[in-house]
Amino acid sequence: MNDDRPTSLDGLDLGERGTIIRVGCPGPLRHRLMDMGLTPGTEVRLEGVAPLGDPIIVSARGCRLGLRRAEAADITVSPWPDQHAQIAAEAGTGVAG
Repeated sequence: MNDDRPTSLDGLDLGERGTIIRVGCPGPLRHRLMDMGLTPGTEVRLEGVAPLGDPIIVSARGCRLGLRRAEAADITVSPWPDQHAQIAAEAGTGVAG
């Protein structure tokens, strides 16, 4: 992600963090994701992507969750500002946040 405008959860770069603004999934899926802790105001981090790109792994509230890209696309997040330098530094030193 190149700017700090709201994007979908699947639009975050690997290691990037954001704050959930909206969970826009339909009906039962929305309730299930919210039951798992993905609620507006929750901080999330994209931790991994499967080799073929789907699913993705996100961390939220101390838990790691696997989500289909289609599900993550319906979750709107606000990326944290000025993360790219920190992500690059962590990748270079092997330090995980």
